[in-house]
Amino acid sequence: MMIYDALGNLKTPDWLVAKYGQVTVHSTPGYTSEASPVAPAEWTGPGWRVFALVEDADYPSEGTCRAARGCPAAPAERTGHTAAARPPWWPKPLPDAAAAIVVKTISEAGEPLVGAPVARYWPDAPVLPPDRQHWQERGVIGYTNVDGDTGFGMGEGDYYSPPNVAPSWVWVAQPSMPSEAVSGLGMLAGTNHDHINVVFRWDSGAQPPPPPPPPADELVAIARTICALLISIDDTAKRIYEELQPV
Repeated sequence: MMIYDALGNLKTPDWLVAKYGQVTVHSTPGYTSEASPVAPAEWTGPGWRVFALVEDADYPSEGTCRAARGCPAAPAERTGHTAAARPPWWPKPLPDAAAAIVVKTISEAGEPLVGAPVARYWPDAPVLPPDRQHWQERGVIGYTNVDGDTGFGMGEGDYYSPPNVAPSWVWVAQPSMPSEAVSGLGMLAGTNHDHINVVFRWDSGAQPPPPPPPPADELVAIARTICALLISIDDTAKRIYEELQPV
């Protein structure tokens, strides 16, 4: 999993905790059974995994237009992902931080996936259908668009100050299919709408292919080495046998 600030700079988990507090990736998938998450000990099959956490934030020194989102006149140290260099999974840019959690779904190849059902939980949200309750009983569902994005608007109740934990969770609520989840999402108090967006990637669960066999010349060299070793062992055995014979 990767973590980026709003300018596309790769960040560490320590940076995430220092700025946004307890934003947690729940790495064991949840299955719903009688409205309670049931977590398998090991996940080896297909499902949805968290690919990236991407900050959406305003930087006052750049006014309301950020160079990393295609606008001019950024300080030299703030290069990051420019409009031309942004990878295809990057959440669709806006001029300023939006009051919405944007969740993006992508394929294993990094292409946007349309129509994925994403759940967003907050404490007094409506009750979800049982087959969508992978991690929480409550929430709403948004379906990803042609860019692979869906957005969930936030309001005054979504502001928080660390070490307090923000109230929202998100996961891909595909029935009978496991998904990782992210909790602790909301807007930082004292900012406009600074928050974290989430990118989920589909994981087919396919095992990596076995390594290719060594080239033919390497196989010949190995065979010759083995033959030489066997001959040496045979010669040694004969010598020991002859030495042990009575005179």
